[in-house]
Formats: sequence, structure tokens, C-alpha cells
Amino acid sequence: MGAAVMLLLASCLAVTNPGKPVEPVVHVAPTVGTASAADATTKEPPSAPVGVAPVGVPDVAQRTTGAIADGPLQVGCWSPLRSASPAWVFPMVRIRWMFERDQSHPMPTLVAEYARRHIREIQSRPADQPIWIVGHAWLGRSMKRDPYCWLAHELDATARGTPGIWPRYGMAIWRQRQVLFMKYLKQAGVRLDFWALDNEIHTNEWSANYKQAQAFYNIVMDVRWRTQPILGLGIRGADLLNPDRVANLMSQWVKRKWNQPDSRVAESYVSVLGRFVRRAGLNHVFAQPVLDAYPHALVSNYRGYTILLSRAPTPLLAPISNQSVWRQLQRVKPDLQRLPRVGNTASPALYGGIKYQRMNRADTVGTMLELVDGLIALHGGPQHIAPWIAYPTFGKNGRRNLSPQQYRRLIVGLAERGIRRLILWNGDEKAAMPQCEAELLKVLGEAYAVASKHR
Repeated sequence: MGAAVMLLLASCLAVTNPGKPVEPVVHVAPTVGTASAADATTKEPPSAPVGVAPVGVPDVAQRTTGAIADGPLQVGCWSPLRSASPAWVFPMVRIRWMFERDQSHPMPTLVAEYARRHIREIQSRPADQPIWIVGHAWLGRSMKRDPYCWLAHELDATARGTPGIWPRYGMAIWRQRQVLFMKYLKQAGVRLDFWALDNEIHTNEWSANYKQAQAFYNIVMDVRWRTQPILGLGIRGADLLNPDRVANLMSQWVKRKWNQPDSRVAESYVSVLGRFVRRAGLNHVFAQPVLDAYPHALVSNYRGYTILLSRAPTPLLAPISNQSVWRQLQRVKPDLQRLPRVGNTASPALYGGIKYQRMNRADTVGTMLELVDGLIALHGGPQHIAPWIAYPTFGKNGRRNLSPQQYRRLIVGLAERGIRRLILWNGDEKAAMPQCEAELLKVLGEAYAVASKHR
């Protein structure tokens, strides 16, 4: 074993310059169906180290089996519960990239070290406990234009230095890390059942560091706006908005401030286009390498469920903002039907709060369950739906979003609909309070009993 590990590390160290992708240039197969292969042109990362097992072949031994995995309900927790809990309520494997060491360690060495750490953790879990991975900053820090953010790498910036919407280098670097990481897990023979990514980096987040109108102006004036298809869309930016018009629009945007420094027109374009870029990028950089290594696994991103531009089973699955840009997209690309999900599983965030209150003030829980019903109809069943839920007392300013009655109705309602997997956000000190965990476990126990009857 020791000799094999040394050989593996030696082959990793032979890879040069992890900071920049290397030749040859390849065309990445699109993962969302709307983009051509040319949309995602990127540079292939170095080849896999010698001795790494091939990927893409199903391996039954790497899927968790037993009473928990085959049971009516599983709940993966962000943080371990302090109270005694049933075996089907278990902590997920938390994962985060080590940014502080990124510059001082070669990328393959860092990936190998990080993989070993998590391989040991996975191997320490009970053999019948499903292995769920969760990560918030796995693909880089948010609101940064630097090598740590796959969506806004400095080499992908516009000619004027503000972030662009063509994340070629950022995607290549992070896919290189993801592919290598998955190959280490695969070679070690560890189990993986579900990777619930919590990547919340958006183009409108990084552009919040700049004047929105100016940032969008720089995107439109970039030569790639005329020459390169937008990732996930398959159309050039110039097909959507002629750059010659933007110079005139720019002066209007600056004058019409709407009591804020940036134009809502520019913000709408950045937000809508960024959604396609981000989801297509996440599928290529993150989801596909996981599924290549573990074809049986479930893969999702926080709130990364499908949005339908037409014939949505519920209005909650249709765009609810920036309508003018969505209509313009459909005029330019009539066959555009949907904003695709990330991975193979939908993970809506059912926390309650202002968003759902605005949609339906009379029945916040009913609105969330309506969203789940729409996703079930869209996916042909509940098996690929794994919602995020919060701990019972979750809320702001000392007020919980849902009353005890509403919380019970939501969780039990999910079980009644055949939802078998829940992702629990409990990364807060209040979540560990005895009364909070007691309420949580009581409601989950009721949901488990209901789920058992509905199998």
C-alpha cells in the first residue's frame, strides 16, 4: 500500500503549473442540452496520475446498502446533532477547499492530501450509514475575482478588468481539481450516495463589487460578446443585444438610477445570463465528474432545480423576475424551454420566510408544498428530489419563520409526497439548543412513520 501511495504522489507531483490550464484545447461535451460543444471550449487539465482506477463503470460495492439506505426516510445534517438520534438522521461529510494553502502547495499534492483526509472520514462511518457530502466553498469563494472563484477567475475578466461571463479558465482549473478528487475517492473504494453541493456564487454577486451598469457595459463591449456563444445558451450575446445600442443605453442607465447606483436593466441581463452560465458550468465542473465516478449517486446544488420558460406545472417553477429579458431570450431562441437543473436531483430550499410569504401570504407552507408538487410532476416522481429544510427555530431577529404547527405540516407533508431524503441546515448555535433538537426529532419521527406507510 505504501509503495502504491508513493507512486501515486510521484505521478501527481509531475504535473506542472496548477494555476493555468494546459494544452491541448478540447471541446467539452455540453451537459445541459442547450449549448453546442463549442460553447464550452476549454483547456483540458493534466492527465490522471498513474494507478488511478478508471471511472464511469458502476460499482455496486460503492453504494451504501442496508436498512437505512433502503428505508423510508433519510436526513443528512449539516452539523451532528448533540441529542441522541435515530440512525437514519446522520451528519454529512463536510468539505471545503483549503484556500489558504492553495498558493504554497502544488494543486495535485493538495488534492491528494485533501482526498486522503476525507477518505479516512468516510471509512470511519458505519458501514450501513449513507455517505452524503456537502460543501459550501468547495468551488471557490464568493464575491471574489481571483483564482479561488471558478465563475470569476481573473484570466476570464473583460478587457477593462471587470468580471466577464465566459469562465473558460476558471472552469478548466476547477474541473481539473474535481476530476482528480473523484478519482482518488474511486480508487480508494469509498462509498458515495449523495453530493449536495451548496455553491451560492452568482454572477450578480461578484458584480455587486462594481457598478452594475458599467460591469455589463464592459461585458457587451468585450470581443467575446460578438464572437463566443454564451455557455448554456448556444447564442452569442450580440444576437441578444447589439453592442452598437449599448453605448446609447449606457447614458440612459446612468441617468435613470431608480434610487440606486446601478441600472436595473443591466442587473436583469447579468442575472438572467449568469444563471445559464452558472448552471452549465456547474454541471461541467462539478456534477459530471461526480456522476462519471459514481453513476448511481444523487447530485444537486442548493436551489439548483429546473425553471421552465413555458408550460410550468406551477407558477413557482417559472421565472418570477426580470421578465423582459426572459421574453427577449425566447424571441431570439424560440426553442429555449428551460433553465436546467444542476446534477440529477432537485434541491429547493424550504425555509419559509419572506420569499414564500410574498408568493402566498395566506399559506406559506402551502406555497412550499406546491413547489414540491410541481417538481414531482416535472421529474416523474419524488425519487430525485431532496429538499433543504431548516431547524425548527430558524429565522431572523429572534423570530422563527414557521410556527411549530407549520413546521410539522411541512415536514410531514414532504413525507406524504414520497420524499425520502431531506438535507437539514443546522449550522447555527440555536439549532443545538435542547428544545430545538427535541422538536426537530419529534417531527422527523412523525414524518418517518408517515413515510413508512406511504412506501
